[in-house]
Amino acid sequence: MSSATSRPSNKEDVMSADKGEKGFTSNSPTKTSSSPKKMDKFLSKLPPWLSSSLKDRRKWKNFLRAWIVFFSCVVLLLDHQTLTVIGQAAFFLLIVSIMLPPTFPVTVFLFAAFTMVLGLLTGWAWGCAAMAGALRARSQARLALQEHNVETGFASGANPDLEFQAAVFRAEFLDPGSSAVYGAFLFVGAYIFGLVRALKPKMMLGATFATIIVDVMTSMGPLIPQKNYTLPQIILIPASMYVAIALAASFLLWPQTVHHLFLDGMVNGVLRTASASLGLQDAVLSTTDPAKWTELSTKMREIRGANAAAVNGLEGQVGMLQLEVSRGRLSPGDLGDIFERVKRLCVRLYGLNTFVVSPTSTIVSIETKTAKIMEDYRHESSAGRTRLKKVFADMEEAALSTPRFEVLMPILQTCSQPLLSAAKTSLDDCIQWLDEINHSRWKSNFKRTKSTGEREKDLSTLQSALAEFRQSKQFEVLEPLRDALDVNGILKADTAAKYGASARDLFRCYVFTSGLTDVCLCLEELQRVLLEKEKATPKPIFQFPTAFSKMLLRLANENEGPVNPFGIGDRRDDTGVSSDASSSQDTLVDGLGPTKKKRRKTYHKDPDARDPRNLFQRFGRRLFLLWKGVTSNAGVFALKYAIVSVALWVPAVCPTTARFYYENRGLWALIMSQTGLGLYAGEQVFAFITRIIGTGIGLVFGMLAWYIGAAKGPGNPYGIAAITTVLMGPFLYLRIIAPLQYLGFALLTPVTFVFVVGYSWVDGHTFQTANQGVGAALAGRRALLVLVGFAAAMIMMLLPKPISAKLQVRRSMAHNIGDIGELYGKIVDGFELEMEDNEKGEEVMSKVLTRVDQHRGRFLAIVARTQLLAQRMGFAKMEPGLAGPWPEKEYKALLDVCVRLLGALGALSGAYRRINPVWCRRFIERSDLTDPTFVADSLSLFALLDRSLRHGTPLPPTMAIMERLAYHHMHNATLRSARVRAIPSTEPGLELAAQDSLMVQLRDIFTWDMCHDEQFGVFATAVVSLLHVTYELDDLYRTVAELVGERELEGFDRAQERWAMLDTQS
Repeated sequence: MSSATSRPSNKEDVMSADKGEKGFTSNSPTKTSSSPKKMDKFLSKLPPWLSSSLKDRRKWKNFLRAWIVFFSCVVLLLDHQTLTVIGQAAFFLLIVSIMLPPTFPVTVFLFAAFTMVLGLLTGWAWGCAAMAGALRARSQARLALQEHNVETGFASGANPDLEFQAAVFRAEFLDPGSSAVYGAFLFVGAYIFGLVRALKPKMMLGATFATIIVDVMTSMGPLIPQKNYTLPQIILIPASMYVAIALAASFLLWPQTVHHLFLDGMVNGVLRTASASLGLQDAVLSTTDPAKWTELSTKMREIRGANAAAVNGLEGQVGMLQLEVSRGRLSPGDLGDIFERVKRLCVRLYGLNTFVVSPTSTIVSIETKTAKIMEDYRHESSAGRTRLKKVFADMEEAALSTPRFEVLMPILQTCSQPLLSAAKTSLDDCIQWLDEINHSRWKSNFKRTKSTGEREKDLSTLQSALAEFRQSKQFEVLEPLRDALDVNGILKADTAAKYGASARDLFRCYVFTSGLTDVCLCLEELQRVLLEKEKATPKPIFQFPTAFSKMLLRLANENEGPVNPFGIGDRRDDTGVSSDASSSQDTLVDGLGPTKKKRRKTYHKDPDARDPRNLFQRFGRRLFLLWKGVTSNAGVFALKYAIVSVALWVPAVCPTTARFYYENRGLWALIMSQTGLGLYAGEQVFAFITRIIGTGIGLVFGMLAWYIGAAKGPGNPYGIAAITTVLMGPFLYLRIIAPLQYLGFALLTPVTFVFVVGYSWVDGHTFQTANQGVGAALAGRRALLVLVGFAAAMIMMLLPKPISAKLQVRRSMAHNIGDIGELYGKIVDGFELEMEDNEKGEEVMSKVLTRVDQHRGRFLAIVARTQLLAQRMGFAKMEPGLAGPWPEKEYKALLDVCVRLLGALGALSGAYRRINPVWCRRFIERSDLTDPTFVADSLSLFALLDRSLRHGTPLPPTMAIMERLAYHHMHNATLRSARVRAIPSTEPGLELAAQDSLMVQLRDIFTWDMCHDEQFGVFATAVVSLLHVTYELDDLYRTVAELVGERELEGFDRAQERWAMLDTQS
């Protein structure tokens, strides 16, 4: 079950699925009051998640549905006949309506309700097993003596059944053996359900309700000397009634399908942010003001982050498309196919935005940039940057005579404008058509914004503009070079050296043109596929699932969800077992099912043990992995969950406290301790504060509602219904739209509210063995129970050891750095593999596309973890800094660098996808950035930063990667020239090697004809992207060094400086 089953998503703008009804989002016009400016000003002061929800019609429809269901539950509570059927825990009906509001599509709510019911039944089964075992362990002689003592104490003329019931709840039938069995079952059950809660976030709802049932049976069971397996019906009956009401409302009141939810999220969450990103390119190209570019860079980061979050949010919903019957023009397979193409478009846009987002793209002078870089590199313990200073000095001198970025930008804007305009029109066509078919599922004929012919014409316009751009327009940036060329179109001898030292501004222009071409190619493919789907299914039809059981099992067993708290900070090889078949993401593309590969179990290298060779050793390996799981963060959390459960359960079976525990409902303190136990210390502190505040507000409004509706009497049903429903409205709306970090407050406030009102009503209108009072008396007891439960959870946080959010953030950041390094290695390795495949005469493009798809999966996974890290950093801030303040600034800087690295790798992946084998060879053999030694240096530095940050150990003395690049730049020219001259001229694709060598004869590569080859732009994009990666890697190194420190070897630093001086003088 996705996280949407436990709370509504805040990233999606969901529209109505009503027949033919069209909704709107925050991007569309809205009806405002007579003072739009005042309304906009008011909304601007609200948090973004609240202001956007207030303008979303679907959020209001979800709220109205949940509000109507809540009112129905209130009516059932207040009606005497239904109250008698529900029982003394009827208030639980209102609590469930808050915990699981019917605000989801029908299929999602069915899945959520199924999860809750499964948890209830599992807990019931475990509780029955506990009761059966406890009854067998109970001493019969002791029971007979207890019954005799109770019967002799009956008052004459009294009802023996009532007297016996009163004796039960006075704890006169406790038995040590029976209580021990209940305690053992509680501990084991709480541990298992706590482990499920930690490792299976999608099953958290079921685990929570299962634990509640086990709590009820193990707390009340020891008091009862006879079997009573229907004891949990006080919880099961109200929960079942609520599920029936909510399901009816989900079907009858503004129903919605996952198909509609997914398509709407793709349109409004993904494609509209992609459109905003594409639309911002005009502003990027229209200015050369550094301050303006900084502002645009910040805005682009926000848009890019929102787009990536939307894509990640939809990933968990793809499988659920196969779990329902829907009506529309796109099947689940069609949607999966379209989503794959949309993801490709988003990754290409991510790379295109590197043009403005990367700090090395800032429009400043070479002098300013050089000064900044050299200032950044001045570390007291780090080696000199002598070679790098020499390289930048050459660039600074050469830049005075080469076309500057300020000169090239207006040309770039002029030549790109037609293609940008056509691309925006094409993307708008895609958005409009998908939006229209999503809101006209029950109409065969509906008013279209554009006809099919008009969209085909727009596609033709895009294709024409793209063809013209690729053939001639993108090369207009070369016009300023004409004066530097001779009559034969070759760089003049006196300018060749200058362009060799500073051709980077021209290359940066190629980054934009190449990136824009990539985006438009993906966009052209997307629009063409949509037109094909439109013609294939001209009218809405019923779409049936084709893989229901497979997807149901897959969703239920997925370890990873949108938020897997224990998935961050852990390496993938923690299990010690892997498979030799490479993993890949399944898609729902028609006719392209996941390829089944025979998997052979292998074991990761263990320096302390070889691979197991016999049954005994394999059993020992499994035992070892089980121990690792028990001692992992998830295992520690489950152990704490079980210990705190038993600790607050013990008073329920002690003869001196059992009666007090039951009469004051100590069970609620037990439940609060379980639900209040956080995963991390920082999260625990934050949750404690927000939940205490939420409890206080809920108590106040609960008493307010009770005394307004009941005055001084037992309560007026009409007054209680009216005031409770009205006052609950704002809290219920907040519960529906609240983001994850505020969910504890948004949930506990209305739960406490309805507990006070509901329990007060039940206490005064049903028979109770222990009267809790009403209004303020009940609120006071409730507050005390909450404090006791949360205090126990806080104490448990410290024992046996706190799980530090700071530690998790640091390890997760290291994990991210390691994965980015692996992605970098895979992409660079792909260039080499492409060259080898071409030499072997194998088909190249299909293998390239396969590798690019694998890169995209890794890329999106890292982006998702990066966004999760940003949330976890908020919890890390909440942890008390006993040893000193947490370096939040440095970790934010690390996160920013990782985001920029991903942007550069996205652009590099796009270049890899388009580069042909000939230019791939030139890139591999002509660039210092692809020198195997330098690539190995970069990969080693990634691994070194991962290790040092993970373990918190200082960095060893290391030559900075930019200085390393300068070293290769100085030493490789002569070696590469000799190697190129030694290559046989008959080798395929190398007959022009001597004349187009970038490093050996830079003068020849800048021929007019060569620069008009589109592959040269792809080549330039790859070079600049790798340069950005190197720059960001160096920045990453310096930031990590600030966190973990560096070991100083003064002699080593002086030796580096001495050898660098020799290089610059030679």
